[in-house]
Amino acid sequence: LAQRVSSIDNSTEIIDFAKCNVSSCGQDNVDFEQLELAQIDAIQAYDVIAVTASLPAVPENLKQALKTGGRMFVIIGNSPVMQALLITRVGEAEWTTQSLFETDLPRLKL
Repeated sequence: LAQRVSSIDNSTEIIDFAKCNVSSCGQDNVDFEQLELAQIDAIQAYDVIAVTASLPAVPENLKQALKTGGRMFVIIGNSPVMQALLITRVGEAEWTTQSLFETDLPRLKL
C-alpha cells in the first residue's frame, strides 16, 4: 500500500506499542519518530498525513508539510461539534478543503 510510512507521536509508550504491532505483522517499511506536533515541518514533505485524534483547528505547519498533491485527513472542532476534513495541497501556497462528515473524537494530547 505504501513504499514507506512515517509514524510520529509525542509518546514513547505509544511508539513502543506501535513498533510491536508493526513487527508482529512482518512490516519493515515503517519509521518511528518521537516529535511534538509543533516540531513537524516542511523539511520532510509527506504525500499523506493522517491525524488520529482531534484538534481545535488545522495547524499551519501540517499544511506546509504536505507535498503538492498531498492529502491530509484531520478532525477539527470542539466537542461535541467536530468535522472530518480532507485537505489537499494543490499548489505552493494553495489547498482545497473538503468536509467529509461530522463526528466527535478525543483531543490530541499536545
